[in-house]
Amino acid sequence: MSQNKFTETDTETFYNAEDSLYRSFWDSEGSLHWGYFLDLAATCAEDFIPACQRWNEYMLENSRITASSKVLDIGCGNGNTAIWLTEKTGCEVVGIDLSNVRISNALEKARNYPSLRLQFHKASVTNLPFSDRLSWIYETKDTQQLEDKYDAWSAIYDTELDQPYRISPIRSAHALAKVLPNKDARILDAGAGTGMVGEALAELGYTNLTAIDLSEQMLEAAREKQVYQTLYRDNLEAPVNCSTPSSFDAIISVGVFTFGHAQPKALLNLDTLLVSGGFFVLTVRVDYHDNNETLQELLEDLPWILINRDEFTIFEQEPIYTIVFHKK
Repeated sequence: MSQNKFTETDTETFYNAEDSLYRSFWDSEGSLHWGYFLDLAATCAEDFIPACQRWNEYMLENSRITASSKVLDIGCGNGNTAIWLTEKTGCEVVGIDLSNVRISNALEKARNYPSLRLQFHKASVTNLPFSDRLSWIYETKDTQQLEDKYDAWSAIYDTELDQPYRISPIRSAHALAKVLPNKDARILDAGAGTGMVGEALAELGYTNLTAIDLSEQMLEAAREKQVYQTLYRDNLEAPVNCSTPSSFDAIISVGVFTFGHAQPKALLNLDTLLVSGGFFVLTVRVDYHDNNETLQELLEDLPWILINRDEFTIFEQEPIYTIVFHKK
């Protein structure tokens, strides 16, 4: 019986055994990936390495990778592309591969470049060996970079975060429902992303939802869920142009005020959109909330009364607060 599905162990065994064979006829340095050939009709073996390099250049040109970037190279092989990318841009590259032979080769090569920011790990993309799986998004340096990252993440965001994260928008929606019985209330989802919060609110019967997010691609994913009446691309750190003052009976913001994301001062912009007597639900990491003095000062100065604070965990070990405020 023929086998039509290979396991990760099969793949690891194959590449461990065949590395030297590929080097004998493909590339002595161990390059093994896609290439961009100028003329497929007249291609010969000598065109392979230039085609690989051409493909590297093409990817870099379209990636917006800079010296401040941290890149995960999945299936890094012998580390050639990772080393080239780090030399070219000054970025940090973490390479993973199933093959311990190829990771050993990559580590050996990296010793020749002690000044470069390189890491190589034997690991599977289905079980990444990083304790903080969202460090790449929390380490964002500016608004444009944040928008680019979320645009790129939008296609797989829900799939990747469904099990470990969805409890956060659900718990946040239920926290609002405890204080806002009117299902027709005007609710703003500030930093709506792909619409997980909107889905949770719609499940509870709320019908008048507005979404704002920095990323157009995240908003496209949210739009497909058909739970929002209106959606706007806007930056919460600037005066929000899509709505007039006192437009909403409630505002909910989940996972937006955190490391590398919206600064606490954006709460001042959102406060102008909330009616007197309205509710604000703020869901944040416990460590961010407890250690950010600017956030603490703003929450003291805003005309908001603390009603409730609930603590739970996402990603099995990350403590989260959902805090409900009532505007005077």
